[in-house]
This record gives sequence, structure tokens and C-alpha cells, in this order.
Amino acid sequence: MIYLTFDSDIWLNSLKESGGEDNFIDSLEYWIQNENVKILLPVVIIEEWGRNRDDKKNTLVSEWRNFYKRVKKELGDDAAKTLNTPESLDAKVEKQLQRVENIFQNHAVKIPISDKHKLSAAELAEQKKAPFRNKNSIGDAYIFFSMTDLIEKDGLSKCVFITNNKHDFSHDDFPDKIHPDLEDVFKKLDIEYYIDLRRFFHDYSSHLPDVTEYKKLKALKEEDKKLASAVLNPQTLDNLTGLRDSYIENINLLDLILKTKNPTKEQVLFALGLVNSDESYKQYFFKKVESSAWYKILKEQGVFNPENNPSPIQVKEGFQIPFWEPLVYLEKISSQIKAGN
Repeated sequence: MIYLTFDSDIWLNSLKESGGEDNFIDSLEYWIQNENVKILLPVVIIEEWGRNRDDKKNTLVSEWRNFYKRVKKELGDDAAKTLNTPESLDAKVEKQLQRVENIFQNHAVKIPISDKHKLSAAELAEQKKAPFRNKNSIGDAYIFFSMTDLIEKDGLSKCVFITNNKHDFSHDDFPDKIHPDLEDVFKKLDIEYYIDLRRFFHDYSSHLPDVTEYKKLKALKEEDKKLASAVLNPQTLDNLTGLRDSYIENINLLDLILKTKNPTKEQVLFALGLVNSDESYKQYFFKKVESSAWYKILKEQGVFNPENNPSPIQVKEGFQIPFWEPLVYLEKISSQIKAGN
């Protein structure tokens, strides 16, 4: 069993993946169902989620509405039809909200904040130690003390803390490492620290099952339900073509563009617009792109500039290279050159 604590920013940022192919909640639900992981959830994270969920949703839908209008204006209705409408995205984000809250309610170990935790947090604040450095970080301190207290009390092992908040939790010079003020406790309890969800997935790929097959089976079950309904109610047959809207609407056009030997200017602008609009599209693009035609395009965009390649980070065993998406594509091009293609 692996015990995972996701900071509130990880949960909120998961809304960006609503309805997408690489939705981290898909993996999390699968791992929970198979008892591969258990979620440790300080109640302060639930409170932060409640305060920010609606604003996060409204911002995502508003930004997408602007992008959708721009695509429709610059590329026409046909291009816009391949994308989620703002109304469709709104519904998918709402569904994602419900999935997260189902995990909170039914599949997480909720950790209350005790008077002991509040006193410890106050002492850290007075000493101006992490996470109290640039602002009032009482919530972050509550997360730290409640999580580590439960892990120590219950003697848990294989624990992981994942956050995007490197400003409060990370070492100033080595952001992939926990801050020295908190390091002794993390070492004592053997808690692993991540500021990049993709790095966590990469490092734990051999420890946790791949969700891909599960998603295929789930889709087939949904299809079976629709087909069974169609037998009794022929009108539902009209809805079968929309079975996999979440995939088709979002990335079907991008797939077609990436399969094109010599993409047009309009196709390039559309693809780069998607890549720059959201991190999930960026990850998908570099995972799928193979054609050497994109090398010059990406180079002219400055994608391969040396300053964009993350510098090695010193870790206990030596140095670690942070994950860099363009490297996946460069490795493919290198293999093609070696093969004489």
C-alpha cells in the first residue's frame, strides 16, 4: 500500500484535465479501487478546496471560451467543431469536481487539525521557518503537522507528499527537495517529496498499475449499457456516435494534424495554439508527435533553446534531470536518424 497526500493545488489543477485522455483522476480511482493506494487528507485541504473550487472552474471555462472564440474566428466553424464547446467543458469540469469530492467523502483518511498541530504551527511561525517564509502559511503548516503526525502515529511506510507549492515547501536552491526546515521529519518518516505530478507518475510507473486497460474496459461497459438501452429504446441509437466525445472533441484534429506529412500554416497555428493553451495538450503533443517536419517549426519557436531545458538537480544519490517534454520528441527524431529515416 502506498499512502498519498496531494496538496490542495494538485486537486484544483486536476480540473484542467476534465474529460481528457490523460486524466490523473482516472488513475487515482483505479488505484483506490484496487487498493494500491490510500489517500491521506488533512481536513484543511478540504476547506481550501471548498473556498477555491468555483473560482477555479469559472476561470477555466472563461479562458476556454476565449480560446474557442479565437479558433472559430481565425480558423472557422469546422475547426471549432472539433473542440469542446464552453458549455460542454463546463459540464465536464463539474463532473470532475464531483469525482474529486467523491474521493474526499468516501475514499480518503481525513486527518483533523488538533490543538497540538495548531501550537506547533504557531511555533514555526514565530521562528519564521518553512512554510512560514513569504506569507501567512498557517494552512500549509497544518497540512505538514497533521500528515506527519498520522504517519508517525500509525507507523505508515511508503508515503508520498505531492504539491505544486515549491515556494513554501521546497529548498530554495533545489526545488525538488523538501526545505531544510522540514527535511529531518521527512527523512525520519521516509516521506518522498514531489513538486511535479508527472515526475511522480514516471517514478512510480513500475509500482502502480497502468490505467489504460481499465479505461478501455470501462468504455466498453458504457457502450454495452447504451446498446442494451437501444434494444429497448431505438431513439437512443442516435446518441451512440457521441460515445467517446471527450476524446474525439479534444484531440481528434490534433491527431490528424500530427499524421500529416507536411502540415499547413493553419494546421501549425492551430496545433501550437492548443499546446500553449493547456499543459495537458502540451504533454499529449510531445507524446504523439513523430514527424521530422515539426523539428524546424519547434526550433523556430524556441522550444529547444538550451535555457528551456531544466538544469540537473542535486539529490542524495547524485543528480536528477527534471522531466522535459521536448526530449521525448528529440529521442524519436534521433532514433529515426539512426535508422536512416
